[in-house]
Amino acid sequence: MCGGAGAVLHADLTDALFDAGGQWSVRACGTNGCGTAWLDPRPTAADLGKAYETYYTHAKATPTGGAPGSEASSVPEHPRLRWDDHLFRWLRTGYLALRYHHRRDECGVVRRWLGRLLLLHPDLATRVDLQAFHLQPMPGGRFLEIGCGNGDHLATMREFGWNVQGIDADPNAVQAARQRGLPVTCGTIQQLGFAPASFDAIGMCHVIEHVDDPAEVLRACRDLLAPGGRLVLVTPNIASFGHRRYGRHWLALDPPRHLRLYTCASLRAAVRAAGFVEESVKTTVRAGRSQFLASRSIRRTGHWTWGARASLGDSLAARLLQYRAFLGLRARPESGEEIVLVARR
Repeated sequence: MCGGAGAVLHADLTDALFDAGGQWSVRACGTNGCGTAWLDPRPTAADLGKAYETYYTHAKATPTGGAPGSEASSVPEHPRLRWDDHLFRWLRTGYLALRYHHRRDECGVVRRWLGRLLLLHPDLATRVDLQAFHLQPMPGGRFLEIGCGNGDHLATMREFGWNVQGIDADPNAVQAARQRGLPVTCGTIQQLGFAPASFDAIGMCHVIEHVDDPAEVLRACRDLLAPGGRLVLVTPNIASFGHRRYGRHWLALDPPRHLRLYTCASLRAAVRAAGFVEESVKTTVRAGRSQFLASRSIRRTGHWTWGARASLGDSLAARLLQYRAFLGLRARPESGEEIVLVARR
């Protein structure tokens, strides 16, 4: 992001998830205040589609409002309708009313207060935050999700009262979203065809790291936003606890699909250069258990099967590691597994 040449951070990486052929390095900028990492060499436009032929967004959608943690570089956590899932849904309603004023009049004071209990878990509150895309409700507001996949986020945002629109470059994912009755276009933001200032909010969840020219995409987002509109970016954090622990085996390196990985500083620089005013930047350990499970598998075997069930021992170890990362945010607030940035046009 700063123009530095960088140096090789990890060499001879292979695709541990979907077996795209090839080997890659990850280079990283050592400039203070940057720290961006990038894939070297980057796939050509003609070859990039091979990396997504069996990508996870082709799968069936997860139930809206449940407890899955399946966003891009995370691993799907299949919901099971047990007592704890019902409890999560009940607390989720209170948390949404408290934090986002969603159906606040229908939710009692006790339920709103108890919704705070989600904050004690390393990723339950942040999971609900992402379902709302970290945005206060705007009845009738226009929301665009870029890289919407099979439409899980769009379906939830529609539930929250937004007029939604999605776009994704993957025709299989677009078909899955359309089967849910969601208005989704196949293509890129440059091909969307909407007039300037068409949206009140734009969200990208684990998308900006896949983009070949992030500056161009961010400028296009600014053009599509109405004055005062919000841009929400969620992306893996190369400065995370998980990357420090697992190094070349860290799931979110994800070669060859992740073309750039950001720090809080470099993502701030990117949105400012595109003309946005940064409102907030934080990191979370949302879906960290899944990240750590996959990274452990890649370190042991060189591979991770998407959605695979882990042993009880591995699952417990990954959950404890997630709590360690969660507690570590107090001392190192920028050490979470993903960055959440909200900016204003």
